[in-house]
Amino acid sequence: MTVIAWDGKTLAADRQCGNNGTIEAITKIWRVRGHLLAGDGSAYLAKAMLQWWTDGAKPKDYPTAMWEANEGCYFWIITPDGVLSEFSTKFPIGIAVDAQPMAIGSGRRCALAVMHMGGDARKAIEVTSAIDVDCGQGMDILTLDEASVRLVAGE
Repeated sequence: MTVIAWDGKTLAADRQCGNNGTIEAITKIWRVRGHLLAGDGSAYLAKAMLQWWTDGAKPKDYPTAMWEANEGCYFWIITPDGVLSEFSTKFPIGIAVDAQPMAIGSGRRCALAVMHMGGDARKAIEVTSAIDVDCGQGMDILTLDEASVRLVAGE
């Protein structure tokens, strides 16, 4: 129930989260020390990854919940020069992803199609949220140049 898109300069994410049969709005992307971060999957695991990164991202301090959880999480860290690394639930080692544009979440295919047709990350989230029942509730947008926007559903 997520769509997160990266077009090489803009990171955008929907805000929809399912919680025991209800829909809530949460933040899925953040800026920490000049890096852009994104979490897809379990919101709890994404928050654990965010805290791990904020605390210095030492491999020995990798959240143990990541190894014990039955849920999954993909976590992106984008450096100030635009290099995206993806972390999975089980390993404290990121894999650099050269592909751009890039998208993750249940709405990733739609988002990638929009960006391959010339749309940016923001447009990818707008379109995906309009046609995918599992995405929506507004969006958050971050750029490497410090700009950020939050659009609430219905605006």
